[in-house]
Amino acid sequence: MTGNHLFLRTTDQYGASRGSYPRSKAHRARTVVLCVAFVVLPVRLFGQGEFVRLEGSLSASSEFYSISGIDPRRPGTTHMAILSPTLVIGDQIRLPFSAYISNTDRGYRQPFNQFGVSPQFWGWLTLHAGYYSAKLSDLTFGDTRLLGGGIEARPGNFRISALYGRAQQSIAADTVQRFRGVYERRIMAAKLGYGNEEKVFVDFNLTRAWDDSGSLMLPRRGIASDSVANLYDVAPQENIVLSTAFGLSIADNLLKITGEAAVSGNSQDTRGAEIPDVPGIVSTFFTPRYSSRADAAGQLAIGITPSQSFAVRLTGRWIGPGFVTLGYPYMPNDLFEWTVAPAFRFFAGRLSLRGSLGLRTNNLRSTLRAPTNRTIGMANASAQITDLFGLDAQYANYGMRSAPRNDTLRIDNISQSLSVSPRVSFQGMGGTNSGVVTLSYQDFTDLNVITGGLNGTVTRSAVAVYSLAFPSSLSVTATALYADTRTALMNSIIQSLSGTLGYAFFENRLSTSATVGYSGITVAETDNQITFRLSASYSAGAAGTFSVSVYSNAFSYANEVATPSYRERQASVQYSVTF
Repeated sequence: MTGNHLFLRTTDQYGASRGSYPRSKAHRARTVVLCVAFVVLPVRLFGQGEFVRLEGSLSASSEFYSISGIDPRRPGTTHMAILSPTLVIGDQIRLPFSAYISNTDRGYRQPFNQFGVSPQFWGWLTLHAGYYSAKLSDLTFGDTRLLGGGIEARPGNFRISALYGRAQQSIAADTVQRFRGVYERRIMAAKLGYGNEEKVFVDFNLTRAWDDSGSLMLPRRGIASDSVANLYDVAPQENIVLSTAFGLSIADNLLKITGEAAVSGNSQDTRGAEIPDVPGIVSTFFTPRYSSRADAAGQLAIGITPSQSFAVRLTGRWIGPGFVTLGYPYMPNDLFEWTVAPAFRFFAGRLSLRGSLGLRTNNLRSTLRAPTNRTIGMANASAQITDLFGLDAQYANYGMRSAPRNDTLRIDNISQSLSVSPRVSFQGMGGTNSGVVTLSYQDFTDLNVITGGLNGTVTRSAVAVYSLAFPSSLSVTATALYADTRTALMNSIIQSLSGTLGYAFFENRLSTSATVGYSGITVAETDNQITFRLSASYSAGAAGTFSVSVYSNAFSYANEVATPSYRERQASVQYSVTF
């Protein structure tokens, strides 16, 4: 990317990414005209009608950046536009579109410039085309964005879904960036369910994912994909997951039970030898190999609400060490965990108490030298003692323990935190006053015989915020922070002060604010930072909202020889409209 040109993504026959730029200003002008026409023409044609109308939002922004004293830390200009129109026909058919355009495209994973449409018909049928997101269940498919098509139907108590698309495009290896490369990955998923999800229901889910083993190539060198895979040890995968999800509610949610049970088959390397004489119905969906692994997972949640003042939720999850779903590529496995979370409300809601206690462990099949146990506990309290004064408090404790025979490999630590926040609100000095002070204590203790003396950390901090709002729309806010962090090797202190002045003009259509801040960071010496921000936002009603912001950051280091001081400036212009 050079200059302020818009970077467009194309791919070659192997899926490796490459860039091209618009050939002329006329080409860019035609692109802008088409985008404007896409929004304006339907509004002109259908905006006055009742049977067909267009609604949605458009947001466009530009950011400008400069720095002196050190090398730039980000591009000088960044432009982005997000268009989300929805064509509504007869209040029964909705055709939502989404387009994302930016000049900050990058070569890894999904391109940022994306277009997708998910029309809705009659309130129960949704179609997907282009880039889209959907979810089947907690153990099969949910957080992967697809480029393809799909259908989700909910006629009555039935639930039917069929999804297909590319979840990952192939990216060639990059030795400079130490990137090993990835194969193109495809996913198909389906759901068939029946029942009222608030009462009784059952769903059957299927997810199948596979990598195209011929999609990975070194750019412009013509090396075969097998050579690339062997050179960088990148293995194509294949995965299938089947699950049953269910739910049951008794006596208006007095007792509510939900859960899911799943099995998966996964091949970490599809180049391995296949198992012969596999039934055809199995090989249609998954090719078992000698290196393939099958495992199971399950989760269960039980909620009990005997009254409005008390509720408790019990949850449990078991995921086998070989369970893999590429619909959730970052889901951890080899774990068993349970949690108990009660909640109380007293004095007509003026006092509320919440808490949870849980345990997570691994090494479910004794494949590790020692299991690791992790305890998770927390408690929250919120009290509105009087109309003037309130108090919030929170405590959390996270511990991990692993006891191998060799004490030097022992993992045993405790991380805990406590915060108390008194708050006040009252009328005085011609306006509404509010203030809160948060006192926090954080402690990390490492009980390992080797590393324990070096890894301990204690942090004490205090934050105070006070604001005064006048009927004239003038507002004043002041913030102060003090944080003291101590370790075996060093101590650091952070102190900061900031003030914000805000005022609205023209019957609150124009909002302005100015903020000035100072921070001092002390380790061996004190480094100083001064910040300034000026912003304005004007609401033009149906015509949209225009915003402008200017930011300056000056950082002065005590040791100029080791680390030079710098000053950076940033400005942004944004326009958004809802139609």
